[in-house]
Amino acid sequence: MNPKSKTGWLKWRCTEKSCYRAAKKGIHLDERLMFELFELCQYMAFKSCGLKVSSIEPSGNRELLTLVQEAHK
Repeated sequence: MNPKSKTGWLKWRCTEKSCYRAAKKGIHLDERLMFELFELCQYMAFKSCGLKVSSIEPSGNRELLTLVQEAHK
């Protein structure tokens, strides 16, 4: 599979799973948190495909990191 198409799929799947988990846990994702969540999913997708990760550092928001890590499993 092309790494670019794989990262796109992983990024959207991670975002979808993370949003579902947030709703299940009663976590309200406002626009800022949603953007941060999407960036974290993108970071994880790139990293897992062995692509160069930009200077984006994972967020300090432990709750979002946990959601993304659970979704990425």
